[in-house]
Amino acid sequence: MPVTIALVPVLICIGLLVLAISPFLGAVVVLQIVRRAGNYAVTRPAREMLFTRVDRETRFKAKPVIDVVAYRGGDMLMAWLFTGLTQGLGLGLAAVAVVGAGIAALWSVVGIYLGRWFERDDPQSTDDATSASREGAQ
Repeated sequence: MPVTIALVPVLICIGLLVLAISPFLGAVVVLQIVRRAGNYAVTRPAREMLFTRVDRETRFKAKPVIDVVAYRGGDMLMAWLFTGLTQGLGLGLAAVAVVGAGIAALWSVVGIYLGRWFERDDPQSTDDATSASREGAQ
């Protein structure tokens, strides 16, 4: 699970570093395709798995907050950050890509942490270990 959740941010980090070194349109297109496909094929199912660790009421309260505040607020914050970096500080595409790579690296660390949390508290793995120890004792 840690690898699954961190896969897309790591790929984005690598793509942004490539974009910083060699800014060309093809890199931007490939990066967008990887991000969008990865979000729907890898990240979203893994994120949904994280919700299996909480009770139903918490899940239904948290999902709208995450969708509205985290995603829409994050989009708005990134737009402001991009504008601040380019207009305010006068940074070019390469420098903005390096900042984005740093954010993606932080995102991957959070994904690894959440994946480890999920695996550590996984009741199925605890049940498997308990049944295996019972079988060994017999």
